[in-house]
Order: sequence, then C-alpha cells, then structure tokens
Amino acid sequence: MEGRAMSGFTKLVPEIIQSSIWNEPSDVRIVWITLLAMKDENGYVQGDARTIARLANVPTESAEEALRVFQAPDEGSKTPDNDGRRIMRSSGGWIVLNHDIYRAHDDIKREQTRERVRKHRAKAKERDDVTQCNVTGALPSASVSASPSVSVSSKKGDARGEQFEQAWSAFGKYGVKKAAKGYWGAYTPDDQAKILAAIPPYLDCVAAGRSKSQFEGWLNPRNRKWDMDWTLALADLTKGEAPQVDVVEQRKIAKEKRDAAAFDKVVQEIVKQLDGTRPEDRDELIDLFKDKYADVPYLKGIAPWEEAHRRVQRGK
Repeated sequence: MEGRAMSGFTKLVPEIIQSSIWNEPSDVRIVWITLLAMKDENGYVQGDARTIARLANVPTESAEEALRVFQAPDEGSKTPDNDGRRIMRSSGGWIVLNHDIYRAHDDIKREQTRERVRKHRAKAKERDDVTQCNVTGALPSASVSASPSVSVSSKKGDARGEQFEQAWSAFGKYGVKKAAKGYWGAYTPDDQAKILAAIPPYLDCVAAGRSKSQFEGWLNPRNRKWDMDWTLALADLTKGEAPQVDVVEQRKIAKEKRDAAAFDKVVQEIVKQLDGTRPEDRDELIDLFKDKYADVPYLKGIAPWEEAHRRVQRGK
C-alpha cells in the first residue's frame, strides 16, 4: 500500500521542539514529522506501519512503536483535545487529530494580515477623501444615495453576527472564536441553520463520552463535521459500545447525499421540459440536455436525462 503525500508543503511550527513529542526517541520524532509531511488537506495519512517505516527510513518495529505512542493519551501534551492523543485509525490509514488546530492558527494569521491591509487601505482612502473635500467640497447627494445600501448591508451583517453568537454560545464558547467566525461566514444561511440544529445532538454525544472538537475544527468546510448524523452517532454511543467512526466513510456518505440531491433536482427540471412534448421531439431535447448537464454525476450508472425520460414515460 503506497502512502499518499499532500501536495505543496507542510509547515512546521517552532513550538514542535517545545512539545512533549520532542522528549521521545529519535525514531518516534522522525515518524511524527513523516506523518505531518504525508497528511493531506484533511489531516488524513494513507498507509500502514510498513509504508510509514519505509518513508521515514526507520525499522518497521520503530514505526509500530511510534504509532502506539501517538494513539496513547499524553498528559504532557499542550493540546487538551482527545486526552493528548495525536492520531486515530481510519480506513486505510490514520487521521492526525490536531490538524484542524494548526489550520485554524494559519487562518488566524491570514485574517490578521487581511485586517492590517484593510486598515491601511481605509486610512489611505480617508486621506484621499479629505484631499478631495478640500478641492471640490462635500457632495451631499452622494452621501444620501449611498446611505440606504449601507443600512441594508449593515442589517444583514448584524443578523449573521447574531446567529454566529447564538451558535458560539450553544457550542459552549469552546475554540478559537475568530477562526470559527471566519468559517461560519463561508456558509450559506441554509447551512448555518443546519449547523445550529446539529449542535444539540453533537453535545449529547460529547456528554455520552465522545471527545469534543473545538468549534473552528467542527465548522471547517474541509471536514464538515457538523454534517455528520449525530443522532445516529448518539444511538451508537448509548448502546454501551464506543462507535467506530470512520471519518473518510462519513465524508463519502455526505458527498453521496449531496450528489443524489443535485441529481434529483436536475431530473425534475428535465421532466418539466419533457412533459407535454411529443415523443418524436423528445430525442432532440435529450441531446440538448446531454450537453447542458454533462457535469452532473450519474446515480447508480444512470444519467439524469435517462431517469427523466423514464419518469415521463411512466407518467410521473
């Protein structure tokens, strides 16, 4: 089994040499850095102990020991999530558990840079406006015409801010608020409503023994942890057995649901256009649909125009 490397590069933070991992033997440290280099954008590392040992250039026994260390609780870890555990098993490989924390750290740095640039531009614009006013004087009509749009934009921003504060409080204000707010703003209002609805069953899972993620990691669009079926996860937890959550499989299921919804929407659109047409005219229309909806994924090997044609023939 070959490992899958992340494209680009993996940035090492200087805190790594101050972490408890640096107290481990050299082979363990080498394997840890190898995992960081191998993980993809979702923190997933593909490969078994032999694959990782080959890429880290250490004996297989050393790689197996390192993987055991990374899965064990670590009281000296500076990351409280998951009792200090660094990885968990996943289908065909491993998940680096603190991946989202460092992603959020990078997002915060980028947000701080954007804020500095915004302030610089605002100051520059203010200087330009003052200069313009000195030359031409104030323009009342421009101020009056701009005020309605500013008011509408402000109201929308206030509503979204209130919804985020509601979600942040419901989640227990746990995590990096600024990073979480950035991820929140990337979602549509419909998704934000789903996130709010997913918080109570997720917290019930936490109360039943599941490790709690920080809010920014839970919201991260790359993972969409909020989109999992937490009601089903709670049912598994309350059976008395810890659920074996396969993160990769959960993402696959969520994608299949989104693809199925998109497929059905396209089918309904085609049915509306085919319905009422003569059978001899449908072939020409279907040829047009093939070009228009070429990017829509098939469902169980069936094209959307084929399914639409079947429904029209059945009178549905």
